[in-house]
This record gives sequence, structure tokens and C-alpha cells, in this order.
Amino acid sequence: MKSQRHGKYLLQHKVTQLVSRKGRIQEVHYQANGTYSKIEVKPNDYVVSTLPLRLTTKLLGDALPNELIESADEIVALNDLLLVFLHVEQSSLLDESWVFVPDPKIIFHRLSEQESFDPEMIKKGSIVCCEIMSGPSRPLAEKTDEELCASAVKGLERMGYSDFKLLDQHVIRLPKSYPVFRIGFEVVLEELIQTLDQFENFRSIGRQGAFNYIGTLDAMDIGYGFSAWLINGDSQQWQKERERTNHYPVLD
Repeated sequence: MKSQRHGKYLLQHKVTQLVSRKGRIQEVHYQANGTYSKIEVKPNDYVVSTLPLRLTTKLLGDALPNELIESADEIVALNDLLLVFLHVEQSSLLDESWVFVPDPKIIFHRLSEQESFDPEMIKKGSIVCCEIMSGPSRPLAEKTDEELCASAVKGLERMGYSDFKLLDQHVIRLPKSYPVFRIGFEVVLEELIQTLDQFENFRSIGRQGAFNYIGTLDAMDIGYGFSAWLINGDSQQWQKERERTNHYPVLD
């Protein structure tokens, strides 16, 4: 027998404020379809967030010390990741699964090819993913999709991949998704996480939520770990769970 699903997903809802009283999150305010509303957090409810950490500090507002919010603004930085997917006619373009590109004259910093991971992902040709980083010193997110695709093609040509036919192209933008580790960030990050963990019914976790440079499998592991901790109901064990998920190996 299949288990019953009791959850409810609210899509296209922008969180605008987290209201706290007496060390607990009491309300989650949001905007949707041009109107503002709120969700009242019941005594037995728990709020878990994967929102970018710096955004969370602003949503909590006066619940956090001003100096901590200012430190987060300076230290906790996230770049945008722009993924340019190029559908080419060739069955395979690269010899490798992925290629790191340190050339500053090329717009992308990493290439990967989908057929290297699963040949069944596409029936005709191949799809090459060009990863482009965008930040304050290199604001490439301002470019249109067409400009990004054209620059990606030029980058491939500069690398020697000129003999290919482009069938289609697509861009996916992932704002505030790539952690930037600045000098001294560890001290501020630890203080910020410890302060947020003092809320009785709130945890900020994940890649953006804990400013953790991790992959998809690690993010899933954090989610499963949080669920197991919440079900067990042992608040004293949370610090161990934090420590367990702080140091994943980076597989690049």
C-alpha cells in the first residue's frame, strides 16, 4: 500500500519575513500573485530553510544583532551560476566527462557532456553544458541568453572544438548558488550558524542555507540527516549532526 502524502507545495511564493518571538519562529510571511500573506507556525511545527544564508539574516531582521548581519553581508558571498546547454549534432564532442577551463579569455570555467554520464539522456547528438560564473567583479548574468550562448560557442572554438553543428541551445540561471570562500569567512560563518541554531524551531541547512560547498548527493544526505534528527526528537544531538555535515569531500 502506498503511503499517503500529506504535504503541500506552494510554488512561486516569495518569503518576505520570518517573525520570531521568545526564541521561536512564529510566522512566515510571503508574497504570491501580487498579494501578501502569512503562515502561522504552530507549536509543534518546525521551520527548515534552504534559503541563501545572507537572505535569511535579512528576513529575520531585528531578531539578529546588527553587527552579525553586517558581517554576513561582507563575508557570506554567493555567485550566480549560468548553465549554457548546447545541443550538437555529433554523438560526442569531448573525450572527457568534464573539463576545467582556467583561461580567463573563455567565458565558462567548466565543461561537461551529458552522454558521458548517461548515453540514454538524449536520442540524437549530444548536449554540452558550459558552466559560467557571475559575480560583482564579473557580472555576466547581465547578458542575455543569446549573448551567453554565442560566447560559449566562441569559447569552444577557442579550445579547438570548431567542427560541430549546433542544433539547439538553452540557458538555466541559478542565482546565488555558488559559495565564495573569502579570507576569514569561517569565524563569521560559525557565529552566524550558532546564532541561528539557537532558535528552538528553526534550522538553516544545505548548500545555500549553511554556506556549504557541496554536491547534490551531499545535499540529499543533509536532508535525510535532518529528517532523522527531527524524528528522533533529541535536541542535544543537533550539534553532532552539524559537525557531521560540515566537511564533505569536494569531488571536482
